Amino acid sequence: MANGQPIGLLTRTGALYMLMPEEHDPRRDGGVDAKASASDHMGHIVEVSGTEASVGSYRAIFVQGLTK
Repeated sequence: MANGQPIGLLTRTGALYMLMPEEHDPRRDGGVDAKASASDHMGHIVEVSGTEASVGSYRAIFVQGLTK
């Protein structure tokens, strides 16, 4: 992650999502750093809020919040 690699989130159902920063959302206050938050919680069960997007078999969440 430190070298720019994407962060993955594995759900309870086995779906894999890439976590993307919600950088262009006018409501964003700069309070969520998706990479730093996710790396702090690697291996933990977390709750992510944001906007889900998918293209073909690729899934992503544009993160607005991440809590343990």
